[in-house]
Amino acid sequence: MFRENSKLELLKRFTLCREALSTTTALNSWRDWAKQGDEHTRTIAQLVVDTIRDDDFWDEVENILKITKPIFLLIKFCWRPLIRVKIMIICSIG
Repeated sequence: MFRENSKLELLKRFTLCREALSTTTALNSWRDWAKQGDEHTRTIAQLVVDTIRDDDFWDEVENILKITKPIFLLIKFCWRPLIRVKIMIICSIG
């Protein structure tokens, strides 16, 4: 749950890459890839472009991060002592 690739961490990194994502979808190679694909690929490619360009989407991502980060940090802080207690109990029984 608390590994470096947690969903919270990935979402945070995603926001850092916003400009790069926008640039990628503006490239001719992206458009060529989307045009050459089947109907499903074209639909998904357009959905990706629309999402990356949508300011409301990015506002929602920021709100999610603001809400979940303190919760995540609290759970992470409380998790470590619980693991130590479980280990101590197991060691004392064994």
